[in-house]
Amino acid sequence: DGKDSKKDSVVYLKKLLSVAKRSIEDLKQKLSDRDDLVERQDKLIQDIRKKHANVVELAKKAQGRIGELEERLRNVESDDEEVGEVCVPCGILIRVEQSDGPIWCLTKSRDDNGVVSLEWLDEQEVYSRVSDSELPFQVPALSLSAQDSSRVVENELKLEKEVAELKDKYRRFKVKAEISRKQKDAEIERLSDTNLKLKQNTIVNEDIQDQLEFSKKELDKLSHSQVESLKALQEVNQELVKVKAENRRLVKKQKEEVVKVPASPKRRNSTALLDQYSKLKREYDNYREHVLGVFEEKDAQVAALENRLNGSVEQPKKPQEKGRLSREHEKQQAVVERAYIKNILLKYMGAADVEKQVIEAALATALEFTPEEIQDVQKRRDANKSPAKEGWFGF
Repeated sequence: DGKDSKKDSVVYLKKLLSVAKRSIEDLKQKLSDRDDLVERQDKLIQDIRKKHANVVELAKKAQGRIGELEERLRNVESDDEEVGEVCVPCGILIRVEQSDGPIWCLTKSRDDNGVVSLEWLDEQEVYSRVSDSELPFQVPALSLSAQDSSRVVENELKLEKEVAELKDKYRRFKVKAEISRKQKDAEIERLSDTNLKLKQNTIVNEDIQDQLEFSKKELDKLSHSQVESLKALQEVNQELVKVKAENRRLVKKQKEEVVKVPASPKRRNSTALLDQYSKLKREYDNYREHVLGVFEEKDAQVAALENRLNGSVEQPKKPQEKGRLSREHEKQQAVVERAYIKNILLKYMGAADVEKQVIEAALATALEFTPEEIQDVQKRRDANKSPAKEGWFGF
């Protein structure tokens, strides 16, 4: 039964180990898939960031262009709102024809202090300030035609619209990027938890493998110990058989010695009877101690072998176990004493009157009669002269 339970535990551990290995392989595959997904998402985010950088660069350029145009517009408006002495133009730098409108001239003027200023003026305003039909300086050709001017205005409006659209796209992209970032953070956190669980499963797998190796080693040790215990048990059984045979031989020898004891005269003195009684008592005590010692030694060996076979460490005997062993020893002693007394009584019942004295001494030894009890019996036997009543039992 112990072998079967150990084999079942080993098989169970092997099955548990295989299940753990499969779980680890599945977790590794899932983690690899997650890593591929994260890598693809990172590439996509990098592409979006590059596109966003390009859009931001274009937006910056458009914003710069718009700033330049706004600066030029503010300059024109400030020149128109300027109040004070009207400067007489001393030259025209640029002439621009507005679509369905006047011709604008970027004029250069110099005040009394010699400070040069630039100002956008209508061509008619330039002639009115100079107060002459002919200008005292050379008039450059038109920088832009009416069509070019209208095209510039259209392009400006178009660029402003594109800038507004780019700003809106950038705002929406920023919102989407923030949502995607939070999702990726949550995914990374979940993958970190999965990785932690995978590491925990790896540690559990290693522990199971260590336990399996330890169980295999313990199983080998127990198998070796079981073989040795079986050998020792066989040796103990053989020794027990020898002891039992020796016991039977000693009992038989004692019976023969009791029968072969020479008959004592009826009038033998009490000193000789007491000496023989003491001798028989010593022999009986020695025999009894020898048999009990053998039984105790063999019982201890058998108990130790059973503990080793059951795979348990020998523990100190409890009081209940000691009481059980003592009761078993008492039963064994009672069996030995009954067998001994039975043999003596059988000899006594079939013995002659002279031999009964020796047998009675043996019975007194077995029953542990005191010297006072023996003297009392001797006195009553001396008082009773009837031969038919010399025996204790009336034989």
